[in-house]
Amino acid sequence: MPNYSNKLNKMINSIFIARNGNDRNAGDFGAPVATLGRALEVYRQQKADADATIYFRGGEYYFDDTVVLGKAEEPVTGRTLTITAWESEKVLLSGGRKISSWQRTELQHGKIWSAHLPWTAGGQKRFHALYRGRKLLTRAASHPALAEGYETTRGPQRRFPTDLCTTYVARTELHFPEGAIKAWDNLDDLEIRISPQRPWLINYLELKSVDVEQNIATVKTQATYELLGRFVLENHVEFISGPGQWALDTKRETLYYWPEDEIPGDDIIAPVLPELIRIEGINDLAGEGDDPVRGIHLANLTLSHCDRAVIGPDDKGLQHDWALWDKNHALIRLRGAVDCSVTHCCLQNTGGDGVRLDLYCQNNKIAHNVISETGGMGVLLAGYGPGFKDVNKNNTVLDNDIFLTGTLWAHAMGVYIWQSGGNRVAHNHIHELGYMGIVVSGVRRRFWDPIVRPRDIREYHSLINFAATAHLEGGLGEWSRYEPYMHTRNNVIEYNEIHDCMRCLADGNTIYLSATGAGNIVRCNLGYNHKKNFLMRTDDDQFSSLWEKNILIGSRDNPRGFTHKGQNAFDNNILINCVLGIYDGADWGPSEGIDSIRRNIIVFTTPVSEKLIEGGDKLAPGKVDCNLFYSADPEAVERYLAGRQAKGIDTGSKVADPTFADLGALDFTPAANSAVLAMGIEPVDFGKIGLLLDPAITRINRSGGLAITGAVTLENVHVG
Repeated sequence: MPNYSNKLNKMINSIFIARNGNDRNAGDFGAPVATLGRALEVYRQQKADADATIYFRGGEYYFDDTVVLGKAEEPVTGRTLTITAWESEKVLLSGGRKISSWQRTELQHGKIWSAHLPWTAGGQKRFHALYRGRKLLTRAASHPALAEGYETTRGPQRRFPTDLCTTYVARTELHFPEGAIKAWDNLDDLEIRISPQRPWLINYLELKSVDVEQNIATVKTQATYELLGRFVLENHVEFISGPGQWALDTKRETLYYWPEDEIPGDDIIAPVLPELIRIEGINDLAGEGDDPVRGIHLANLTLSHCDRAVIGPDDKGLQHDWALWDKNHALIRLRGAVDCSVTHCCLQNTGGDGVRLDLYCQNNKIAHNVISETGGMGVLLAGYGPGFKDVNKNNTVLDNDIFLTGTLWAHAMGVYIWQSGGNRVAHNHIHELGYMGIVVSGVRRRFWDPIVRPRDIREYHSLINFAATAHLEGGLGEWSRYEPYMHTRNNVIEYNEIHDCMRCLADGNTIYLSATGAGNIVRCNLGYNHKKNFLMRTDDDQFSSLWEKNILIGSRDNPRGFTHKGQNAFDNNILINCVLGIYDGADWGPSEGIDSIRRNIIVFTTPVSEKLIEGGDKLAPGKVDCNLFYSADPEAVERYLAGRQAKGIDTGSKVADPTFADLGALDFTPAANSAVLAMGIEPVDFGKIGLLLDPAITRINRSGGLAITGAVTLENVHVG
């Protein structure tokens, strides 16, 4: 029998929203209101010293404005306000608007349809994504072209030009081939999509003007780097060439669309909001007067259909402009929040980020969610820059299934932590990404050098308090001088399963650290099926991090395991069919301090005889030692190790079979008499890696196990 007593208890201090509700109603179970805005009014009027819940009944709800949950909605101290779905009913909250009233045009022999959208006049409601239900449709684009000056012969190790020769003009003017761009009358609608000179990011840049005589296009906001490289122009009706493509002309207030079926359906949705729900306290950007909101929780909701952000002239960029600081660009945004949560939600099909935690955010939990098909990041935590306050910390990102991020911003990661410390990112399944899995970073030293990094660029500079850090001017000196200003410290990244990254861009990893503060720990993570670049990496200005008990599995296509740069400990990890690379560049070595590369297991299932560890000659004696090597040609590995030991490296290392129980089944248990145990190498608790209720080993074995194939060759494995 139904538990009516339990249901009655849930109705106490509760407000109900329903599709058939009326905002003149009281909001109780039998007389629900129609909108969240009205439900919040009722809540504020009835607020008491008790936990309160706002329930959505099943159905789809389309929002015309961002819902802000601020200090007025904050519950009484020690109490909570929860917004959730009633029972097991399915609820969709959408930041989009359904498009109707389609008319067939004569374009493309009548295959292109149009809809008059007067609310887009003047570009005020211009949107940059379009959905057919849950499917992201393709915005029409020109054929790729090469900007003048692009070098097509770049090798994998080509060094990009430094910013010593960069000018502001080089970032705002694109020299295009004749005929690639025309002087259309709706230039404001058009954007250039480009990876400007570097292969690790995407820019969308609005056109400002076009000189068709000189073949020069000027953009409204500077690119991250020089405007060189392949580009396409997006969002003109002339570019529509097939089903599923669209373009918006705000000058004519018209959306053009080539439907995938004979006629457009009633499920075409245009985003009208940059963010759907914002939990926001009082943020004192310049001082110490922050008053974050507390105790607000979102649960068991599906949120979709917010727009992609536009880079504006006042925006401030994080590393490589991978994200924009304090930007309204997420389905759910916490901006000045403490002890709040987003749990058991489905955040999907949106142009921006899934969840952002900006500015003063502490002790919040993002847990047990599915975050997928986001144009931007899955989860972003971003505090303040060097010289400013350290108030973004101690949050939890737990047990989330995060996949298909970066559907628009191809450089977007599953989880990105910037200037935020003491967080725990654990038991997440992160996969099928355009770029990297987890990134943890701060600010590199060279941004204090106004010559190497001119102050007119967007990346980092406006986020650094140069007055408070004037003694660091020049970008020189030991990292210890800069480290106190790096708030990305003491984070724990553990038990995450990450695979199938780098589907769009290059130079990226499953887990990446650069320029962080001290004390970050990366342990018990599993990375595999990584098609290019190293599986895990410490990059420029990375010091004092510990990597332990991670499992890295290479492939026939990519035998790159770990790149060690800086001063970090990489101990007690398992590398299968992939190498460990130690960068001995002059800028980053020889390393001292906590450096340790010890008790790692490096195993190849094919006959491999060299480069199991690449580099490390410049590290202090004993830093690289007590590692276990093995391949299908153990005698060749013996010769390889003897060569290293003759140089005084790996003097305590051995060649021996680790006797793992079953690699394909991810069972890395060594036999009782294994050299693994004799060398003091601690077992990895591989059974706990991945989602809490469906860990990696369970899911992978359910589908037949993981194919463990060796690399054909270790030639051309470069570290850096």
